[in-house]
Amino acid sequence: MCLIRSRQTTGYNLVLIFLSNITMTQTPTLQQQIQEAEAIVNELRKKLDDERKGERQQAIASAKELIRAHGLTTAELGLLGKGASAKRPTDDKRGAVAAKYQDHESGKTWTGRGKSPAWLAAQLAAGYSKDDFLIKVTLPEIQA
Repeated sequence: MCLIRSRQTTGYNLVLIFLSNITMTQTPTLQQQIQEAEAIVNELRKKLDDERKGERQQAIASAKELIRAHGLTTAELGLLGKGASAKRPTDDKRGAVAAKYQDHESGKTWTGRGKSPAWLAAQLAAGYSKDDFLIKVTLPEIQA
């Protein structure tokens, strides 16, 4: 039987090992057995990962086959692409908003909704005002 106690003393970890029914000549054998058991566990973990990867590949192939066979689209499946909002359903009737601000140097625009872009935040920190970046809209003259 092996009883291991550990305590922290002034930054040094003291481990007190009380051995009974185990001789010091058996200790290397135990260490070897532990190493062998760890190697077996690592090998089994690798096999499990390989099996999971194979099952995943089969599932992907089956899903692709079903999608092709039924002519399904990502919208019908409820899948959203990169950058799509999970909050907005695809049948949302809100229209696109025209840009309200434009960076004069890069030409990048912002609608004024949501978090302000980095280019505008940098310009505001440099002392400019949001009004300096408003897109000026000229109305056509009405002829009477």
